Parts: sequence; structure tokens; C-alpha cells
Amino acid sequence: MALPADLSPYALDTRAGTVALDGTRVPLTPREYELCRYLFSHPGQACSRERLLAAVWGTSAPLETRTVDAHVARLRRSLDLASGRTGWRLVSVMKQGYRLERVADNDA
Repeated sequence: MALPADLSPYALDTRAGTVALDGTRVPLTPREYELCRYLFSHPGQACSRERLLAAVWGTSAPLETRTVDAHVARLRRSLDLASGRTGWRLVSVMKQGYRLERVADNDA
């Protein structure tokens, strides 16, 4: 998974498995980091819960779980991905899953 060249104001250190926001390291669990890395590797793409479970959790079994939703909610809070203030927003896509998208200055 290749990361886009410009994730500003985020910086992902793939070797250390860490994320920084505006130069300050954000504490994430290993699973939260993997989810973050996956989403930032697929900006603008709708990612289904099933796809995220397979890519991040390594399971292809159809699960009735809120695990993905809970992890997404924590990422939104930890990385300020709800407001669009950072230039990025993690949105819910009805009946599809989630999409990480760039936000224009006037959209925030």
C-alpha cells in the first residue's frame, strides 16, 4: 500500500507504526494505526466494513460486529478527522462504509 506524497498535516512513519498530526505524535493502538494507514493509502475511495475487516483484521468471514465502527470513531477523535479542520475528513458512506477525503478550505 503506497501512501500519497502529501498527507499534510499528517505524517505516517511506516517503520515505527506511528502517526503525527502537526508534528505531534498521536497515540494509537497497532490496529488503529493499521486502519489509519489503510485509509490514507486509499483516499477518496469508499471502503466497506468487509474490506476493512479483511485488510486490517485479516478476516474474510462475514461478521456482525461494530468493531470497525468503533475504531473509525476513535480515529476521528484522535486524528481530528470529523471537522475537516485538518484538510481531511473521514466520512460515513451510507450502505457502503467509510471514505477518507480531502477537504477544500471553504468546505471545512
